[in-house]
Amino acid sequence: MPAFLVSMMVILVGLYISIYWIVIRCGSRIDGTLLYLGIFSILLGTWSANETDVATLLLTNRQGCSYLAFATLMLLPMSFILFVKSFLEIRDDRFCRIICNANLALIVLTHILNATEIYEFRRSLWMTHALIILMILYLLVVICSKIARRQLDQRLKACVGALLLVFFATIVDVSGYYKTSNDVGVFGRISFLIFIVVLGIESARQTVARLKKGRRVEELEQFALNDSMTGMYNRNAYDYFVKNEKDFEGYVIVTFDLNNLKQCNDQYGHRVGDEYIINAAHIIEDNFERYGKCYRIGGDEFCCIIPKGRYFKIERVMHKIDQDVEILNHKNIIPVPVGIAYGYAVFTADDTDPEKVRERADEDMYRNKKAMKQS
Repeated sequence: MPAFLVSMMVILVGLYISIYWIVIRCGSRIDGTLLYLGIFSILLGTWSANETDVATLLLTNRQGCSYLAFATLMLLPMSFILFVKSFLEIRDDRFCRIICNANLALIVLTHILNATEIYEFRRSLWMTHALIILMILYLLVVICSKIARRQLDQRLKACVGALLLVFFATIVDVSGYYKTSNDVGVFGRISFLIFIVVLGIESARQTVARLKKGRRVEELEQFALNDSMTGMYNRNAYDYFVKNEKDFEGYVIVTFDLNNLKQCNDQYGHRVGDEYIINAAHIIEDNFERYGKCYRIGGDEFCCIIPKGRYFKIERVMHKIDQDVEILNHKNIIPVPVGIAYGYAVFTADDTDPEKVRERADEDMYRNKKAMKQS
């Protein structure tokens, strides 16, 4: 019973780690370290539970349970080496691939030998044990190499302590198996449980640290490319897009300028002027963000770049902006009349400089601005 209970705890810990990885994986880019550890734990717990007397008493289909035990044992080396490679950030892919391919080949070979009644699963266990020993020796070499290069970080320290316990337990269990041809007991299971918990905690800690660092990087990128006042893309983002886009043919660029902003700043102060800019930016973005990216490229200058193939009637969208401006003016949020002048230009096959096209859009916008002042 103690061995069975420890095995079930290993399975539960593996399930928890796997579910935890799935939850934090949603919306975040993290590696598969925790997933590999979770899969290894589930396989290990399933195998060890099937080897106990409790499983013999509870489960009637012993042939199926026996096959499940052999199958999970044969899958252990692959999941374990993938976890350790990811956890210790081992850059040597060649030997890892050799072990994984050898593991797959061993699974296929043992099934063929068992199906043809040449060699039953139990008699072929020495192959799996040999692969496990080979994997352990490889990990020892990797750890010694990292220690020699003075790469003894927190992950390696945690791994060394846990692996030493597992190595000792593995030697005891394998030697005990060949002496008694029976399940050895609870010591090896407890050792693996300690290994999984210790490295699971360390992996989770490293994952959380990476997530925090990733979020910080995203915040810095957002700060660098977004206008803090309006939330729109800023001039840096505009310049980056213009510099890196290769083919502008068929694109439409729309430019905007705010009327009476200087008057608002002079009479009512820059705080009210900022409110003017924010409300005008929301009107522009609400109407154009579904078609393209909106940028604040200056104090009261905005533009929207609309990709080719995005069909829309620009006059209808401009009319909707006029309606939204009229509604804003009726609310009397801004003490001066709000006005958004706009113009647009289309990239043609002859255009090579996006700034020239934006200048054409500006010319159209200034004509609109002049007409607004005269009306």
